[in-house]
Amino acid sequence: MSADRRDPLAAWRSIVPLVQGMVAGLTDAELDRRGEGGAMSPRETVHHLAEALVVAGSIVIAALGSPGSLYDWSWMMPFGPWMDRLRYDLKPLAPSLRLIDALNAYVAAQVEPLPDALGREVR
Repeated sequence: MSADRRDPLAAWRSIVPLVQGMVAGLTDAELDRRGEGGAMSPRETVHHLAEALVVAGSIVIAALGSPGSLYDWSWMMPFGPWMDRLRYDLKPLAPSLRLIDALNAYVAAQVEPLPDALGREVR
C-alpha cells in the first residue's frame, strides 16, 4: 500500500505537484488540446480541479466545524453545460494554480493539528 493510501493528508498535499507537473512547460496550444473522445484539455482540467478542491475544502471545513451536519453540493454539475457556461478555454491558468496551492495548504493546516480531524464527517 502506498504512503498516500495510509495518509490522506499526504495524498491531499500531493495534489499540488501533480497539477503543476501536468501543465509545466505546455504551450497555449497544448493547454487547449483536447484528448480523444472530447476529454478535457489540460487547461479545462486545471480549472475543473480548482473547483473540485473548493468543494472538497469546504466539505472538510464543514466536517471540522460542524461534524455530522448536512453538506449540500447538488448545485455543482461540473460537466457539459456547466463547462460551456464557464468557458474555461478563455481563462488563464495562473489564478487556478494559485488557488489550488493556497487552498491545499489552508486545508492541510486546518486538519493537521486536530488529532481527530480525519474522523469528523458530514452527511
